[in-house]
Amino acid sequence: MYDSSVKEMLYKDFTSIFDFLNGKLLLQGIRLNILESLDHFVNKRFESDEARKVVEYSIGFLGGSPQNTPSMYHIMSHIDLSMGVFYPEGGMRKVVRSIYGLALSYGVEFKFNEPVISIDVEDKKAKQVVTDKGIYDADLVLVNADYAHSEIDLIPEKYQTYSENYWDKRVMAPSAMVAYLGVDKVVESLDTITCFWMMTGPISLTSYLIQKKQLARFTILLCEYPLKDGFYSSPS
Repeated sequence: MYDSSVKEMLYKDFTSIFDFLNGKLLLQGIRLNILESLDHFVNKRFESDEARKVVEYSIGFLGGSPQNTPSMYHIMSHIDLSMGVFYPEGGMRKVVRSIYGLALSYGVEFKFNEPVISIDVEDKKAKQVVTDKGIYDADLVLVNADYAHSEIDLIPEKYQTYSENYWDKRVMAPSAMVAYLGVDKVVESLDTITCFWMMTGPISLTSYLIQKKQLARFTILLCEYPLKDGFYSSPS
């Protein structure tokens, strides 16, 4: 199921009804029970409330709840628990620094601390990027900022894919705060990654309260990365 989902769905936008007219995709949709909720899918297979939370908690990070999320999203738990999550030597920032260094070696020029004010569009193509310090002509503009902000605040209204009214009705994924704490000894009772659920009751209720901004606490994910050989890694 995972391989089929990646090949047939992951890299498609599905902006047209014709995108669904695919024999493999339709067959896969039947196998994945796309009309079944994740909550129903999990409850049929687990009796333990604790086990249900383990395989459902990741949906909260996607801004949904098990009751309104298709069952095919159980693949997220498969990736997390079966395939594993990899951590780069030197930390996530090492990846950024490596790409930055590679780009510099090819003559790329970076502009920092220069907020973008707007993106000028002509004939449905981005032509210029306007910042608080200048105007830059562009053959291609790649936007990595928040989708809603980019469309509403940076692009002329007639070229926006979705209106501001559309975004007002969307439920955004919850945010997270990252805090770093240095400890000069090993805490034996903690694994490399330890998750604390700061909730009571079903995840569907917790996710609903988060969406309605009536619940601030959700999960504490504690990652222990001891300093070793100049970079952060797990003890193993």
